[in-house]
Amino acid sequence: MRIVALGAGLLLAGQAAAQDSWDLEISPTGDVTVASVTYEGGVGLAVQCRNGILDVAILGLPAALPDEVNEHGSRTLFTGFDAAALEDDAWKASPDSTVALSWIPQRRARALKRGGVFLVRTAPAGASTPRRLEIPLPADSAAIDRTLEACGQKTVDPRDELLLLEDIISVEEWRATRSFEMPPSSSGAPTRVEVSCIIAEAGQVRDCQVESESEPGLGARMLRDQRNVRFRLRESAQAAVGRVIYIVVRGERIRR
Repeated sequence: MRIVALGAGLLLAGQAAAQDSWDLEISPTGDVTVASVTYEGGVGLAVQCRNGILDVAILGLPAALPDEVNEHGSRTLFTGFDAAALEDDAWKASPDSTVALSWIPQRRARALKRGGVFLVRTAPAGASTPRRLEIPLPADSAAIDRTLEACGQKTVDPRDELLLLEDIISVEEWRATRSFEMPPSSSGAPTRVEVSCIIAEAGQVRDCQVESESEPGLGARMLRDQRNVRFRLRESAQAAVGRVIYIVVRGERIRR
């Protein structure tokens, strides 16, 4: 996945007042919609819908060092709105990259609508070389709503108030339940379904909903089997109850 740069003015993050509103740009073909706020040096945030896939990107980060990106292509960043209570989050990244993409873009995009200052730290507190960004956010977030709507996403979701399950389960463990097999794509392209579920007792799930799907109907087929799903939780099973988990399942490209 990549963020498509459609052009935006730059200011100085942390030393300038927030923009009045997020910049909104739509490609001539209508297949790319981007809400962005950017400052001098390329520091900023972008919410992008491209061909029906939503991404949220932090821009202008210090380049990721090789040991900051794990074998799954994740980089740990400490983010939030309260400097005293930043959350450690996994973001998609590659070595030397100054961009990081959220694994849970719908939830992140809606969180950015609150305004204020979005904080990013690239190392734990007390580390020898902590690096920190302060990104002022516009109060007017209509462009984020437009981008969410372009991808068929909710602009408000009550489950955003639920705590995340901290240790995200792997796709392989979902597949190991044998409750769902990704069907082949009618076009031959890789298939993709993203769902969110609330953790119930004994590693079961409830109230699953489709967040995105590469083809209509794939998510519904997946959710029919949710009662058979069991997660092997890495944390206390009881502590996980009531938290929300986001899962992406991908199918392979058909070889012709």
